[in-house]
Amino acid sequence: MENYSKGSNEEEPWDLSKVSIPSIPEDITWMKVSPGAKMRNLLEFALKDFKDKDQILWSGSGPAINKTISCAEIMKHKFSSVHQISTVCYRKVIEYWDPLIDALDQLKVTRDIPTIHILLSKQLLDTTVSGYQDPGNKSVFWKTPYGTPGSNQRPRRNQNRDPNNKNRSVLGLIRHKKSARPRTEPTKTVS
Repeated sequence: MENYSKGSNEEEPWDLSKVSIPSIPEDITWMKVSPGAKMRNLLEFALKDFKDKDQILWSGSGPAINKTISCAEIMKHKFSSVHQISTVCYRKVIEYWDPLIDALDQLKVTRDIPTIHILLSKQLLDTTVSGYQDPGNKSVFWKTPYGTPGSNQRPRRNQNRDPNNKNRSVLGLIRHKKSARPRTEPTKTVS
């Protein structure tokens, strides 16, 4: 590809009719997440809008998929009884590569980029649709491996009560806290 330079891109436009989630209203708030979008700005608008409306659709493709999922999960955390339907599909992107040498032709590369659509609804959705999650599923996402949600600290072991602690100390497997005693420097004697 050293003989080509990147030309223009043609992305398939976002079209609500291509979203494979049934019965999406035409007037739905559709959050199309781009990789450079700030989550704070997206969520600020979506949270205000979702207070008045019953449904919101989050969509993102390629490098914006993680940001799209994070925004939807934060909304589910803020609104406790939210139903969800998620689908994954592909969007077409056509890339044009212009030749640097006159003897070469222009290249046209068609790529399918993964895309996710997440519908959040305050009202009950069709539970038979693939990708449906009921409101009770959000607790798994927010639990930490060490206990209650929001607790990021690991439980501490009481080293003083552990019978094997003495052996570990001898082997150098336990780091002891440094004592507060002042260090004394050896004195030099001048003769």
